[in-house]
Amino acid sequence: MLFPGYLFLQTEIDAELIAKQLRNLFRDRLKYKNVYSILHYGSNHDNVVLNKNELSFWERLFDDEYCVSGSTGFIEGDRIKVMSGALQGYENTIKKINRHKREVTIEIELMGRQHEVRLMLEIIRKMD
Repeated sequence: MLFPGYLFLQTEIDAELIAKQLRNLFRDRLKYKNVYSILHYGSNHDNVVLNKNELSFWERLFDDEYCVSGSTGFIEGDRIKVMSGALQGYENTIKKINRHKREVTIEIELMGRQHEVRLMLEIIRKMD
């Protein structure tokens, strides 16, 4: 649900082979009307694998069942400090906060593009 309309695969298959197989599979777009493109880096259509920084971010963000746990934190002055949960250590990625909905919008880079994602953050106190 973080990226509606996107499908991510985790596989041990070689990146070039999976890119070739995906291109062959989706070549006939009339058959797969809901598939628009395969994400890749730059002009190299075989480069469909997350880079090391992105992979590290994803591995830390998701739990073993590929879910993002909620986070808790507090506001001190104009800074947010996350005490627990998936966002701990990623305070600098927070772009917006909605305390009433208990959510934040973070900005992350994926396949060379910036994306905004909403995650759960409960602010338990505000210190001035």
